[in-house]
Amino acid sequence: MRRIPVITAAVVATLAATSAQAALILIDDFNAPNMLVVDQAGGGATVVNSPGLVPNSRVVSHELFTGINDLAGGGSKVSIGTASFPVGSLEVANASGRDSEVKLTWTVAAGLVPTAAVSSASMAVTVIASDGNPTSLELLVNGISQGNFFIPGNTYNDTNYFALSAAAQNALAGGGSMMLVINGATGWDMTVDSFGIEVPEPSSVALVGLALLGAGVATRLRKA
Repeated sequence: MRRIPVITAAVVATLAATSAQAALILIDDFNAPNMLVVDQAGGGATVVNSPGLVPNSRVVSHELFTGINDLAGGGSKVSIGTASFPVGSLEVANASGRDSEVKLTWTVAAGLVPTAAVSSASMAVTVIASDGNPTSLELLVNGISQGNFFIPGNTYNDTNYFALSAAAQNALAGGGSMMLVINGATGWDMTVDSFGIEVPEPSSVALVGLALLGAGVATRLRKA
């Protein structure tokens, strides 16, 4: 009756020890190209990056729900690259009384993501900073939601991980689309960076296998 606890403890310990060895497949670092996306009066505004400058063809849309805006985005805007603060990030700024929704879509090249049979994977997105308003992050793969994170106000340097379903991961492995939807309470501001796919490195996967093997051997020795 002690076998399951022994194996579980071994795997948990190994996963904890190897979590730092996960590899990040970068989808977008928001360094280039520079983008300014401004919706003035609702209905949405969409900007597509220049082909080839971002490996996964970034598309950014901005829709103003509440309030008015000007051409420069004095009421609400999305900035990427050197126009953002800090530089090399995605910054969403909504002035008082403005509410907007931002959608980012990437087309992931086939072969970039391993299949679920090879290794599990999760999406990582880092919130550098948010103001006092709560916000939310939702990830969709080929139009199917992979989860939603509630981000409290005044959040700093917080990385959120969306666990991908096997179907979603296999779809991305063959070449698929991902969408990140960001929204919040009226007047919300948020800066995001380092959007990518995290997978265990081969050494980490091997160590988990060794932990299982070792736990089984230890159990048999105890019985002997």
